[in-house]
Amino acid sequence: MGITSIACSHAQKLKSRGEDRYSTQILENGVFYAGIYDGHNGSEAATLCAQMMPEIINAEYRSQKPTINILRNAFLKCDRNVTGNSGTTASVVLLCKNYLVVAHVGDSRVVICHKGNAVNITEDHHIEWEPERDRIKEAERLLGISLICGQRVDGLMLTRSIGDHNLSNVILAYPVVHELFINDDDDFIIMASDGFWDVCSGSEATQLIKARNLSDEREIAEMLVFYASGEYKKRGIKADDISCVIINLHKKTDMIHFSEDSSGWSFESMMKSDSATIRQLHDIIL
Repeated sequence: MGITSIACSHAQKLKSRGEDRYSTQILENGVFYAGIYDGHNGSEAATLCAQMMPEIINAEYRSQKPTINILRNAFLKCDRNVTGNSGTTASVVLLCKNYLVVAHVGDSRVVICHKGNAVNITEDHHIEWEPERDRIKEAERLLGISLICGQRVDGLMLTRSIGDHNLSNVILAYPVVHELFINDDDDFIIMASDGFWDVCSGSEATQLIKARNLSDEREIAEMLVFYASGEYKKRGIKADDISCVIINLHKKTDMIHFSEDSSGWSFESMMKSDSATIRQLHDIIL
């Protein structure tokens, strides 16, 4: 496989400084990198990761370490460099020919379209996920303290993140890593922050992409953000940041395509768009 075509799109929540960040790069050894980061308690941790993660991965590759170890080291090094109390999710994709590695902490989900169906590569690091709940409960037993309160752990909705150094050590920056070998049955990858997944499932997103039959990744990313923005308005719920990265596994190009700069996007401008288009997108998945 050659260089994979990618596009990113982003919308900030209304009247608020966005905390989502993303970065993409072709690394020195020709490995394709994409990362998405959803910050909380400020954007400092997410901004640091978007800038530092590809730099650390590049440096780690020079040491000839296995890719899984490279990603684990990169996440932990980013975590050590975060100052203050901000935190962030982190989902990173590395792709070399047909070898795909995904590492993540938090709930910025990565989904692959395999044989026309959406398949979650990552599992959200929430207390509802049994392995994480068991881990936290064991920590409570060993430490003799109570950490779980409803859906939160030590006050955080996540069980793993980068940063959050004011919280207990049970909130891990150690990522879960997945290895896959992709083939012609795999069409595209969707990486998105929870602001997208809260109002659109992987199956719905896959249906939207297939129904529109868009060959331009930038249009696909913008369309998905547009749809999710409409869902917030339709449901009458408070909007979150939305960031979406589309990786086309079939189309090869020497370019990485970006949507408009994230500072130019807002839910206010999204909601001024043609309401008929929003209805058409909703009709696709009903």
